[in-house]
Parts: sequence; C-alpha cells; structure tokens
Amino acid sequence: MAAEAPASLPALPPAIAEWEDLLVRLEIMPRALRGTLEGRDGREPAVRATLRELLDRELRVGRWLERAAFGDAVDPPLQPAADADARWLEDRFAAVRARNFAMVQRRGVDVWEWAGEMDGARVTVYQLLSWLMRSDAAMLAALRSPVAGVGAC
Repeated sequence: MAAEAPASLPALPPAIAEWEDLLVRLEIMPRALRGTLEGRDGREPAVRATLRELLDRELRVGRWLERAAFGDAVDPPLQPAADADARWLEDRFAAVRARNFAMVQRRGVDVWEWAGEMDGARVTVYQLLSWLMRSDAAMLAALRSPVAGVGAC
C-alpha cells in the first residue's frame, strides 16, 4: 500500500475536474491490472499475494463506502480464499472495484460530504479515493517488477 495515510491527503478536490480525473483513474485500474498481469505467471506466490492485498484493500474501501452511504448496518465483505488463483483474485477485484466505482460515480458531487473513520483518523471520500488511486499505482509497480511482492508497495 501507499506509505501515506489517507488523512494526510487533501480533504476535497480543488475543482470538479480533479474529482472526474480521480474517478477515471479508479475506473481504468482493472484494465491496467489485466495488462500488467499478461506478462506474469499467476501461479507465482508473490503475484497471488499482491493480488490478495489488492482485493483486501478494495473490499475494505467498499465497506467504508457502504458505511458512509448506508450507516453501520452493513454485511462483512467476502474475504478471498488463501488458495485462490490469480484469475479469480483479478476477476473478484474487478467486480468489487466496479461496485465501489458505481457507488460514488452515480451520486455526483454529493459524495464529497461523505466522511468516516479509517485507521483511527477521520477521512473524506476524496482522501480515501485519492489514497486508493495512489495505492493502485504502487500495486501495479510491484506486479511489474521482476519479483512481485507485497513488500514492494
């Protein structure tokens, strides 16, 4: 994951263009991931570990978004099996990302008011999604390295 905490990022976008740019970057991540994985052996433990971390992070963000939108009465996220293969992890990530994206995209700028706790700090949806986008870049870099690994993020 990205080293910085979500709360250290700007609370709101300076303009709607930055919000739209952020949403586009979040939306295209599954395609970038698929392209990155084309050159990797999905059986490598380090690749699967990185994909599990990517999916776990996305599930955590989804739970935060659900709480912001619907309150605390949300179901726990489905955790990936320890022995899940790379394709299942990638497909599950893409599905969860699509759901998370839809939650914020269809509500327009009203979601800018969403805030909640993460890692002991109060964060806004913009901070959380900015952190997520930066974490995506770190995960892709880890997968592109000759020895993919969670510690590379």
